[in-house]
Amino acid sequence: MRDITLNRIPVLTWRWLKMNETAVSIPSETGSANIKVLNENANNELSKEIIEAMKALPTGMGANMTELCDSESEDIIINTLAGEKSNSHINICRDKESLSKVRVYIYAAEGSEANVWMDYSSNEENAGALAVQTFVFAEKDAKVKLYQVGLQSDSDISLNDIGARVERRFI
Repeated sequence: MRDITLNRIPVLTWRWLKMNETAVSIPSETGSANIKVLNENANNELSKEIIEAMKALPTGMGANMTELCDSESEDIIINTLAGEKSNSHINICRDKESLSKVRVYIYAAEGSEANVWMDYSSNEENAGALAVQTFVFAEKDAKVKLYQVGLQSDSDISLNDIGARVERRFI
C-alpha cells in the first residue's frame, strides 16, 4: 500500500477548514480492469493532439490524481460525430487486490448529443481499488449526459475524477 493526497488546494483558508485535502491508501501494484464498452453511433478514435489537450483539463481531484493515472492507465474513447446522437455504456470491474486505473475521454462534436453510462461494479471475487479519470469536451451546441453508478463492496477503494470543458474551439 502507498499513500496519496488528493484534492490539494493551495489556499490556506480552505486547507484550514480541511474541506478538500484527503489522504488515501491505495495498493502499490497496478492491475488491469475488466472493461466492457458498448457504443451506439460513436467511434473510439481521437487524435493524439486532442487527447493531450483533454489531459490538460483541470479536474476536481487535482494534479496528484492526474499523475497517478499517467502511468499504466487503460483508455476508453467515445467520440460522437457532429450532429449525431450516441449512447454508450461502460462497465468497469476492478482487479482483485491491485489498483485498476482507467481514463475515459468523451468528445462531443458540434451539435451532437452523447449519453454515457458508467458502471463501476465489484463483488467478493473482484474487490480492490479503482481510479477513474474522466475528461469531457463538448463543442458548440453539443450535449453530454454522464451517468455514473458505483456498485461496490465496503472494502473497495474508488477514486472518481472528472474534468470538463465546453467551448467553440478546443485546439
